[in-house]
Amino acid sequence: MMDGDNSKAFLSCLLGKDIQRVEISYEKSIVYHPEQKGIRLDVFCEDEENTRYNVEMQVLNRKILKRARYYHGQIDVELMLAGMEYEDLPDSFVIFICDFDPFGGGKYQYTAQMKLKEMPEAEYEDGTHTIFLSTKGRNGSAVPALNPQDQV
Repeated sequence: MMDGDNSKAFLSCLLGKDIQRVEISYEKSIVYHPEQKGIRLDVFCEDEENTRYNVEMQVLNRKILKRARYYHGQIDVELMLAGMEYEDLPDSFVIFICDFDPFGGGKYQYTAQMKLKEMPEAEYEDGTHTIFLSTKGRNGSAVPALNPQDQV
């Protein structure tokens, strides 16, 4: 993930979209006040559409859902400048690469999505996306393969 081409190929394959360019920050720290908990993002990328990607390596299955929520919140605070309109807030992805199965379902990928309880068919797209990847999956046929020209 430290190589821009690798990051671009990884995100393109994972999301099924062509990403032309990424700018990467490694171990980006976000701390707003000494009394508040800060975060250190392992890999933080921005693409040509201003979408932000935080890729985290996880070895411990401790409160990963609350961690995802907190990371999204901190990223939003970092991106929201004074005078900015809420609709201008860029989309963000928090992607966890886990060496465990965070949900126990034997999947290589779990994608979290917000829904309205009263109208589950309604689209609820606030621009936040959380993806959990597991090295312990057993559903290999669901994993997209890189095209030979995309391999780095």
